[in-house]
Amino acid sequence: MPQLPIFGFGSLLDPESLTATVPDAYDVLPTYITGFRREFSFWDSDGWTESNLDLAGEAFCAVDAKVSSEPQSKINGIIFQMSEVSYEKLLQREEGYGLVKTTVYSFENDKVLGECFLFSSNKNDGVYNFESAAQERYLEVCLRGACKYGMDFYQEFLNTTFINGQCLKEVKGLAKICDKYN
Repeated sequence: MPQLPIFGFGSLLDPESLTATVPDAYDVLPTYITGFRREFSFWDSDGWTESNLDLAGEAFCAVDAKVSSEPQSKINGIIFQMSEVSYEKLLQREEGYGLVKTTVYSFENDKVLGECFLFSSNKNDGVYNFESAAQERYLEVCLRGACKYGMDFYQEFLNTTFINGQCLKEVKGLAKICDKYN
């Protein structure tokens, strides 16, 4: 198990989703990383497996942290620690992603906190499905989680999360979902 914290930037932002896999998460802090871009581009063929069981097995496009060539790019998220048992469960949940080490900063004051690991596939094998109930639920879980860390954090999430090259604030058809958490 790595000694560094894990950086969560999608459904792991939501406490219910996080504790479904990592019930013993501790030292949870709002943070951000630079040099990456959050995009709905990872096809999760397994779909929901531990939560949202009414949609279990329905595939959807999840967010990925992709290396960015834009120097100002950043992704907000959380870091957390866990037990070895939870770490093994998290590795199973995040199958298809690889672990990448990067520097993490405090969302509150921009100070370097050290290094962390994030899950990144750096693939483009999925497309957001505007007609899928599982897709909408995944987005809502991410948005609900982002709200837990305040309005500034939530707005940053909307500005730094992309579908087909557009940030969430600009994507037609998502305003109703995004505004629900404003």
